[in-house]
Amino acid sequence: MLAAPLVDLAVEYQGRPSVPSSHPLDMSGARQEVVAEADVVLALDVTSFLGALGQTDRSTREVRWLNESSRIIAISLDDYAFRSWAHTFQSLAPVDLPIAADAALALPALLAAVEDRLKRDARAADRQARAQRIAARHAAVQAEWRAAVALERSSKPVAPSVLAAEVWNVIKDEDWVLANGTGKGWARRLWDWRPERTYGGSGGAGLGYGLPAALGVTLAHRGSGKICVNLQADGDMLYVANGLYTAAHHRLPLLTVMFNNRTYGNDEEHQEAVAKTRGRPVENKVIGIRIDDPAPDFAKIAQGFGVHAEGPVDSADAIGPALRRALRVVKDEGRPALVDVLTRL
Repeated sequence: MLAAPLVDLAVEYQGRPSVPSSHPLDMSGARQEVVAEADVVLALDVTSFLGALGQTDRSTREVRWLNESSRIIAISLDDYAFRSWAHTFQSLAPVDLPIAADAALALPALLAAVEDRLKRDARAADRQARAQRIAARHAAVQAEWRAAVALERSSKPVAPSVLAAEVWNVIKDEDWVLANGTGKGWARRLWDWRPERTYGGSGGAGLGYGLPAALGVTLAHRGSGKICVNLQADGDMLYVANGLYTAAHHRLPLLTVMFNNRTYGNDEEHQEAVAKTRGRPVENKVIGIRIDDPAPDFAKIAQGFGVHAEGPVDSADAIGPALRRALRVVKDEGRPALVDVLTRL
């Protein structure tokens, strides 16, 4: 999400932030605020406008657009691909100016036109002042995230923010690729984010996507020296645990970090929202949702398939050493490794 200094402009590329997190104009962490203030939204290959520009009430399923007055410019070839209004393609949004084009080819020409316009625009001081205000907001948001990590460091189970921070501390000097997962959004917030180093999700949030997708990414990068990282949800893993055998059998150097909250977290949160709306007992939200009694031991499961594995780890101080041991296996031996970390929702 790029807040541009020329006009109030929000940019989404393929439904994901289009710039590095270190860019001073990146306002992905304040998406609602930026979209609500935008005069114009430029969407590049965005399939789900709802995900970028709106919100859905989890209990009523009602859709609310963050800004109904901004104009939307969409550059995409999606109109040639989609032949129905089916929910496969998410909620539709009115587009003021649809442009049927390859965004990767159209964007350089658009940038050139904007730069030419700027040369003839006398508002350079205003643009610079606005850019400085956005940069200050960007810095404040990042400071809030770092403060959250410090505040939550002593919590047990481990907070997702802390686990994402620990993973970054271990891989930040490596040539890394995020093959799967988001760490509940904290990887984007805390890492020195590079969009070109990441891969998209399943689209439909289907369970069982993560590990096979990560294996494919690792296979594609094998021999490149890149460290492929899989931020793996526990519920998702249960559908495809046999993929660990594939990783071991084919010597795929994948570093898997389990974000193990011992529940189907998305479902549990949804059950709670619906229970509150309908006046039903909230404590029933865990029925058929929690993954415990007994809790799967993912380290032992992985070891049984021939994967180096440690855990479950339940404290922040133990995460770094375990990850470094796993990284040595991935780098030096070219084998897969897994670290199971108990996290909270």
